[in-house]
Amino acid sequence: MLRSFGRAFGGIMGIALFVFFGGDVAARGRGVQIGKRCRIYTRNFGSEPFLISIGNDTTITSGVKILTHDGGTSLVFNEEGFRYQRFAPVSIGDSVFVGVNAIIMPGVRVGSNAIVGAGAVVTRDVADGTIVAGTPARVIGSVDDYAKRVRATCPNSRELQGYDNYQEYVEEALAISEKKRRSANVVGRS
Repeated sequence: MLRSFGRAFGGIMGIALFVFFGGDVAARGRGVQIGKRCRIYTRNFGSEPFLISIGNDTTITSGVKILTHDGGTSLVFNEEGFRYQRFAPVSIGDSVFVGVNAIIMPGVRVGSNAIVGAGAVVTRDVADGTIVAGTPARVIGSVDDYAKRVRATCPNSRELQGYDNYQEYVEEALAISEKKRRSANVVGRS
């Protein structure tokens, strides 16, 4: 009974930290090692959050799950009936973006300046500067190529200054993007 109360109280405190102080504070409170200037929008750090490290300037979006143990080992026993255990740390580098509902499996290292696509299941290490997506996650491109496409087709914050209304801000961003796309297509066909 007391143990159940302790878990419930800890869960409520975790939610309160997340809501009032942000995801980075809540994650640190659970033992996740987090660098500076991170944006953390998930609370799914598994049962061994102390095995997770996240670098500087990294974004972990909502619904992301980071796993540090293999529950499948519950099916494997030795001759005496004792279950095996597999734990493995997860390391996420600097300047990484992890998309909505991605899953990072035990023992994975996500390199710096990388992007993990929404819904990806990352079962292997991700090299610096790469973009992975899919199930299981596969390399689909480089961050450098992605940045070139974004610069060519998307507005920057300076181009969108002066909008107090968010809907107007988004509509202007869409208009500028369309204009840049048309311009890029014309230039590309010459």
